[in-house]
Amino acid sequence: MKFAFGLTILNVLFLSFFFNDTATTEIYTLSLHDALPISIVNDRQESNDVIQAAGGLVWRQSAGGPEVAIVHRPGYDDWSFPKGKMEAGEAWTETALREVEEETGLDVRLDDFAGSFSYLVRQRVKVVLFWNMQVRQGSSFVANDEVDEFKWLPADQALAPLHYALEKDLLRTVVAAKWPDAEL
Repeated sequence: MKFAFGLTILNVLFLSFFFNDTATTEIYTLSLHDALPISIVNDRQESNDVIQAAGGLVWRQSAGGPEVAIVHRPGYDDWSFPKGKMEAGEAWTETALREVEEETGLDVRLDDFAGSFSYLVRQRVKVVLFWNMQVRQGSSFVANDEVDEFKWLPADQALAPLHYALEKDLLRTVVAAKWPDAEL
């Protein structure tokens, strides 16, 4: 059995692929404290104990180099990467693609896995998985109650407005892996 453990410190992602064309993503959230099993987390939203969410680091090339998309959420008054909660029966990648389209209006394609993090929300663990994504077509962004602004920024300029340290760390990690000579 695969478990997610509380008091999250480190996330380790394991992908297992089966010959029946079903890909299963299992998340292990490890703790430096008492590693008590909270619930099983798999590739579909089935658990009531763990909040599962996914999103994207959406990239495009500009004359000045790669740019990443960020969104402003008026309900939280923050800037973040597009992401959101899984719907019942939805796979991680389906959630990531749906949320990016809903929040930015972009038609994107999945690239490689970008990373994950987890944190506590009202005494529940929230696990968020991100994929790097590339734009297929331009944005038909329409401001709404959930996201009222969307913009492209070079990675070094995206760090300042990003509200959450976990997202800043993810951006640094992705940039270091994709563009080793880049400075953030």
